[in-house]
Amino acid sequence: MMTKKPHTKEQLVDYLSKYISLGTYDKKFVNNLLQLNIAAGKSVTTNQSALLDKIVLRYQRQLSKAELSSIELVRLSWTVPPIESSPIYTEAHISIMDDTTIIIHSPYKKDFVKELKNLEYMNWDRENKMWSAVASEQTLKSILEIVTAYYDKVNYCPVVQQVIDTVKEHKDIRYWNPTLARINGNLYVMAANPSLMAAIEHLPLNTEYHTLARLSRMGIRIDPALISDIHDELGGTDEVMNKLIFALDPQPKIEITDTNRLIEYLQNIKADMVLLAEWFGTNKSIVMELANLLKANNITHRVLKSKAGNLSKDKSNINLRKCEMPVKINMSTFTAHSSTKHVAKTIQIVNSSGIYIEYK
Repeated sequence: MMTKKPHTKEQLVDYLSKYISLGTYDKKFVNNLLQLNIAAGKSVTTNQSALLDKIVLRYQRQLSKAELSSIELVRLSWTVPPIESSPIYTEAHISIMDDTTIIIHSPYKKDFVKELKNLEYMNWDRENKMWSAVASEQTLKSILEIVTAYYDKVNYCPVVQQVIDTVKEHKDIRYWNPTLARINGNLYVMAANPSLMAAIEHLPLNTEYHTLARLSRMGIRIDPALISDIHDELGGTDEVMNKLIFALDPQPKIEITDTNRLIEYLQNIKADMVLLAEWFGTNKSIVMELANLLKANNITHRVLKSKAGNLSKDKSNINLRKCEMPVKINMSTFTAHSSTKHVAKTIQIVNSSGIYIEYK
């Protein structure tokens, strides 16, 4: 059993496997090096060597207890020099097969795989060690954004490269999605299609809170530069920014102690129907207090009753599609019921105050 200081990288691998408490993935990697490469007399790759160095630096604290320096251990040489890793194992590759399927080959990275899985339409081929998805412009765009964020070197097939080159010709285009922007002092909705323009033709374009809220509800983004200008023009305070965020956020949160502020925010966006979701277990006094506050400020509202967490059918037959700015105030962590899917906002009432526990 080797207990003395390692003098080669091979000895270092053996030392790590025996004397250092490694994490699950690190231990598996080190044991594989020891059994599949060193014991078998096979050279490691430059990629494996680089990963070993990272592991050594990660366990400096344990190594220092044995009077070993991570920096010195990283500088050790291999008895058998590493071979150059194949690009397929060190670089990402994106291709389109038969004009129908996007294929990705890449080295394993935990966070990269997590982001790909979040897309929900990616498929993993264990046998061929590749990811695939049905080809579309939006899918390719999402994949390119993720891959280029995690890999410095990305290789493209001729089809993908042609798509990228075509997009580069339009790189100076600033607005790709419908966006409210101010240009030469005038407000315009940029990148809007004919259907959207027809839907907003009756709306006066201005920077009032209710206008911003309605445009945002229709999927129109507000140019960050315009938001900054509006903030400055209205005084530049934190409260102004809070009002802007409330107007633009489809799911804003309001503290239970800020009901008066909530009323002001609702008036700012000209909410013409407020639905109060009274869930099972909700403090009814809070619901009624808020209902009375809405009534005192002439804000039309309805209290939606519930049974065991399910909203009952709305007997008042409210047609939310006829409302300009309907909102729902949720008094619990339950998600919005389908019967209120046409609301412009779902406002979550939260309580961030601490809980005092008295010890006796």
